Amino acid sequence: MRRPIAGIATATLLILALALLLTLAPARAPGTSGMMAVVGCGAVLCTLMLTGVDDATIRFMTAAGYGSAQIIARHARGLASFFVVAMPGCWVVLGPVAAAIVTAVGVAVLFLLTLRILAYRLHPRRFADVLVSILAGILGLVAYALPVALPVIVPAMLWPLHRRGRARTWLLA
Repeated sequence: MRRPIAGIATATLLILALALLLTLAPARAPGTSGMMAVVGCGAVLCTLMLTGVDDATIRFMTAAGYGSAQIIARHARGLASFFVVAMPGCWVVLGPVAAAIVTAVGVAVLFLLTLRILAYRLHPRRFADVLVSILAGILGLVAYALPVALPVIVPAMLWPLHRRGRARTWLLA
């Protein structure tokens, strides 16, 4: 699912499903806010499907000398191709609000993918999953209570994981 063709196929299916929902039953189609909820749910399901991560693969790539950026880029290829197709497609079919929803979902899922990869470079699977869950919860609380602080909190979460993971590159332990 990390291949670019998988992202293109998933985005095409999402756009076709949204277009069919609008054209087949226009009287029964949900209203504008309901349609945006459908776009959000569809984007979340599609992006999560494209971001599978195997902890053993991440640790092997780290031991083989791959840096964080290389691993993230390799795992985000399908996600990137999804957004190259899905954002303009949603803009054409449903307008700029739908494209903004797809963009927001994409940034959030890419952040979670990055957190998972950085955590798997350092810790065993269970501890890394707990760590990512805690960090995602903290991020959600900050986003709800003080969204202005997000540009400070996000690098504060990523930098320590990246710094410690950089020391593990080429370390066969």
